[in-house]
Amino acid sequence: MSGKWTTLCLVILGLVSFFVLLMGFQAGLVSLAAPVVCIVLAIVLEERRRKRQNKGK
Repeated sequence: MSGKWTTLCLVILGLVSFFVLLMGFQAGLVSLAAPVVCIVLAIVLEERRRKRQNKGK
C-alpha cells in the first residue's frame, strides 16, 4: 500500500517539475492544482471501491 502511494507521489512530483520547466514558474504553480484534484479523486474512488467490496462479503 505505502509503496503505491510513494510511487504516486514521485510521479506527481515529476509532473509538477515538468510543468514548471515547460510553462515557467507562475504557470507551473497554477498547474499544481491539477495533481491535487487527481489525488482527491483517486482517494474517493478507492474508498468507494472498498465500501463496495465490503458490501459484497
